[in-house]
Amino acid sequence: MSVMKILKDIDLSKFTSFSIGGKAKYLIYIEKEEEINQFFNFVKEKKMEYFVLGNGTNTIFDDKGYNGIIVRLVTNYINFLDPYTIEVSAGVDLSKFILTCLENNLKGYEKMLGIPGTVGGAIRGNAGSKGQEIKDNLISVKFYHNRELKTYYNEDCEFFYRESIFKNLKNVIILSAKFQLEPGDKNILLKEAKRIVDERNRKFPLHLPNVGCFFKNPIIQKDILPKNISKKVVQNYDDEKLKISAAWLIENVGLKGYKLNDVGVSNKHALFLVNYGNAKFSDVINLMNLIKDKVYKKFSICLEPEVELLYNKS
Repeated sequence: MSVMKILKDIDLSKFTSFSIGGKAKYLIYIEKEEEINQFFNFVKEKKMEYFVLGNGTNTIFDDKGYNGIIVRLVTNYINFLDPYTIEVSAGVDLSKFILTCLENNLKGYEKMLGIPGTVGGAIRGNAGSKGQEIKDNLISVKFYHNRELKTYYNEDCEFFYRESIFKNLKNVIILSAKFQLEPGDKNILLKEAKRIVDERNRKFPLHLPNVGCFFKNPIIQKDILPKNISKKVVQNYDDEKLKISAAWLIENVGLKGYKLNDVGVSNKHALFLVNYGNAKFSDVINLMNLIKDKVYKKFSICLEPEVELLYNKS
């Protein structure tokens, strides 16, 4: 029988790409799905809340730590059910899954190569890039909700721009998902993926600790677009809505390159907040609020964080 791994008093700064955070009382690794019931029994025994952490590339923890249990699924399988249908465990790196698709002449996610995180995290936040989103080729998701094993099909998941039902449900552990992709040419797909990865490496401040795009690009109704926003940074989202570049909004309130103690808005890309070495959670929150306030005052648009901010509630 497989037994889950339990660690105590873990320094959370070592488990997130922003490199800050206090301690968690427990960190649990689940390597096989059969260990899930052990985990639920442990949660019941300790009477603590829990948080599912993927690769920590979209999460920032409070310096005061997390008064609960951190659980990481490190399940790691990619199974072909037929030449175009794949079942993937939630713990698989997203880039590993995408490369597997490309190597097998399957298209649909080539523009997302290089997005950090796990497949489970990508589903939770409906990750995407360059017009592709994880929802596009997803058939179904298998997950636990309050100890009950469920399967949701694509239409049940309430996918939206960087959103899904899994963000709003409490006590959810995504186990795996099924995808159906389309045939493509491996060489063409790999060439396109490399072009986009190279572009990311040039544009993004990957040499400093960060959590990727800190804010979502705002989605607004077409008829309320402020006149002081350049149409060059606006895209059609659907028949009624527009998507606006959050990076442009931040840059145009003069905050690109702005620094608050050891947290700053990158001077390479205004949508990235970076840790210059000794960042504090309070500085992240203060800088986030400053950005939101300035953007709202100038453009009457509310920016929403794309990252998960884990406050210590004690």
